[in-house]
Amino acid sequence: SKLVWGMENRGIAAVIFSGRHEYLTDSLSMFFEQSWYSVIFGIHKSIIFGFGVKPMVEMDWADILIWYGVLGLFFVFVYIASVLSYLLKAKNMTIVIFYLLVLGISSITGHVLISALSAMVIPLVLSIQYRYINRVQSIS
Repeated sequence: SKLVWGMENRGIAAVIFSGRHEYLTDSLSMFFEQSWYSVIFGIHKSIIFGFGVKPMVEMDWADILIWYGVLGLFFVFVYIASVLSYLLKAKNMTIVIFYLLVLGISSITGHVLISALSAMVIPLVLSIQYRYINRVQSIS
């Protein structure tokens, strides 16, 4: 089968990441060879084409790092941490698990946090959670 062939010939990383780990290695080495300004603020996708690497690693955290720099990735992590902190205070573990699964999937497969269509699910679920928390607090 294709899975067995992939494990034997390319290794487990190639099977899990579908070759994205190779894009990641190339893109990160290109990214960190840039000026300090580009590392802090990121590199525009159109400029990345000139370096001969794929403009999307297809792992959300890596794409955010390359496009928006260390500063952009920091702000995204602060946002994620603040939402996670809020959800943990609400003590609804179903939503916490959903949120962590979405973040985990986005870090491996990509196209979750940076895709307008698929990222719509996250704010919808969070808004439902917000209404639920407010309703529970108003009852008690």
